[in-house]
Amino acid sequence: MKVSAEICPQCDGTGWKSVSRDSDRRVTRCDCRLQARGRALLTSARIPKRYEHCELSNFEFDGPHRLLANARMAACRFVEEYPVENTGLLIIGSIGVGKT
Repeated sequence: MKVSAEICPQCDGTGWKSVSRDSDRRVTRCDCRLQARGRALLTSARIPKRYEHCELSNFEFDGPHRLLANARMAACRFVEEYPVENTGLLIIGSIGVGKT
């Protein structure tokens, strides 16, 4: 993983930070490492520049494409009902099926 020119003040560049919970002290991944991992995953996804701004909220389609409207509604419903956890979502499929 690429090391930032700035050293994180929370973890001193180790990627781990100390947290206190009740009387226990533990270590956990630092936010800087999690953010760097997120950026690396986005880069490795190779999403074309023309789609970087795309979100469900600005998804538009021309004409009476009922399947696209249904897909958008299903995606919005899925996102609204998705449990709030520290997990992600992986959408897989063949090239050209509309994963992006």
